[in-house]
Amino acid sequence: MKLNLKSIKNINISNNSIKNIAKLKLQEWKYTINIQKKWIKKNVQPNDIHNMLFINKKLIGYTLLRKRILNFICKKNKDKKYFYLDTLILDKKYRKEKFNHKTYGEILMTYNNKIIKKHKYTSLLHCHNHMIKFYKKFNWIKANSKKIITDDKKKLNIMIFNPLKLKSDKIYFNL
Repeated sequence: MKLNLKSIKNINISNNSIKNIAKLKLQEWKYTINIQKKWIKKNVQPNDIHNMLFINKKLIGYTLLRKRILNFICKKNKDKKYFYLDTLILDKKYRKEKFNHKTYGEILMTYNNKIIKKHKYTSLLHCHNHMIKFYKKFNWIKANSKKIITDDKKKLNIMIFNPLKLKSDKIYFNL
């Protein structure tokens, strides 16, 4: 069994990879492959990064790091680039499986953190309550919802990794 991790900028991703990502996402979200392709074309920018986890040549895990800008309410800071971690998904067959004593979710999140650190970015994500413990294992912290403002309408938790040292008391991030 061969494990492989790949990061591909959206500008370089093949139609076949997009199709495989959409098929994997069908396990969790009930949008058709065509609707997912349209969403990617509309919302994913050329330099956004698709992180993919393969066993042999089968895609079993996926995340999307969307490069965006943090806007500060208080202009003591310059706006900064950050990654919005979007769409963490693992094939249902592999969610509890391990490789070298780590779950595939742990492998994928460790890889995401490595990419985020390599770019020297902060990263943010939204998650439900039951996922907070998982992200905390990878040094993500729950953000103060009074200091970080988003246009997300679902009122999910905001988690942050590799936080900036800021002078501002409030940050706005859009997706």
